Amino acid sequence: MRRVGSRRRVITLVRQPWLPDKWDREADLVVVGFGGAGAATGITAHDLGATVLMLEKAPEGIEFPELPGSDCVHQIHHGDILGYSNTWKLSERAVKARSIDILYEAPGRELIQHGATKEILGIRAGQRGKPVYVKVRNAVAESPWDE
Repeated sequence: MRRVGSRRRVITLVRQPWLPDKWDREADLVVVGFGGAGAATGITAHDLGATVLMLEKAPEGIEFPELPGSDCVHQIHHGDILGYSNTWKLSERAVKARSIDILYEAPGRELIQHGATKEILGIRAGQRGKPVYVKVRNAVAESPWDE
């Protein structure tokens, strides 16, 4: 708790237990999962003027077929044009061409909600064994299979 004010008026600020001590990042939209749907969501929001941060659990440039959700992507990965990760590379180039921020090896762990109203204020991700708190101004988009 701290007191802010002048001689005439004192306001007491109480620490809210649902808020992190500090936000590490901030964006209009946080996209959880850098697959096809996540890339399309991030690109569309960016092109409409939003600041976008993508959270991806895999390391940069590496595809993990054993991760949950990968089976739906591999259904379209056949042949020389779309196969052999070419679909992923196309999405990656399109996202990076827009300078959309991506945190790799940073899975989304938990939504941060206002304790009373349940309004989504941000998301807690994890990266290199440490929490990363991201304040979101408008929305969090999450792939339903991203765990």
